[in-house]
Amino acid sequence: MTLLRTITKSLIQQSHHRTQLTKKDTEHQNLLRKHRDETDETRRNLQNELTKTQKLLRDAHNRQSVMYDTLVNHKRESLVKHKTRSQILAAELDDVGRRRVGLLRERDREESELRRIEESVKELEDKLQRLLQSQKSGGGGGSSSSAGGAHARKKRRLDEEYEMLLESMDAKRETIAEIDGRLTALAAEKEEKDDEMKVLEGVLVQVLVEQQKMLLEILSECGAAGRR
Repeated sequence: MTLLRTITKSLIQQSHHRTQLTKKDTEHQNLLRKHRDETDETRRNLQNELTKTQKLLRDAHNRQSVMYDTLVNHKRESLVKHKTRSQILAAELDDVGRRRVGLLRERDREESELRRIEESVKELEDKLQRLLQSQKSGGGGGSSSSAGGAHARKKRRLDEEYEMLLESMDAKRETIAEIDGRLTALAAEKEEKDDEMKVLEGVLVQVLVEQQKMLLEILSECGAAGRR
């Protein structure tokens, strides 16, 4: 009987031990399953976040490409043409400016020469006036025929010189008038090129405003996408 009780007790203990092992194994399996489920959930969440991040990066790259294309290629041909024409106009305006400076210097020289000739004419007129007064004061019977001949020759020489100075003065005035005409033409040419330059600048500003609007629209779409 003692042996039987011992065996029975041992069997009971073994059964209880197996039950405890089974219970612990079940708990362990449940813990593993729970941990695996939590790991799977974490992995899914991380995968979702990674997918969202990748989408955001793709969208950002696409927007960057669109913005770059807007800045570089929006009406590119028109901008290139306007830039080329602007450079040509700037060079032409510089040339007009140089020619104007040259004409103004030439006009100053001609006016200086004209003033010199006018002074010479005034001096010659004074000489002729004195000669006439001298002839009048010596017009009595005491004057010799040789003195009268000398006065006549001197007057003839002064008259010829006077005519030459008058011709030179007229020529200078014509030259100055011609220079003034060229300056007027240059002023008209400059005004025409300035007007064209203003038109080109207006077109450039319009294109830049269009670019700005397009970029603002892209940024607005970015903000809306970010809020979504």
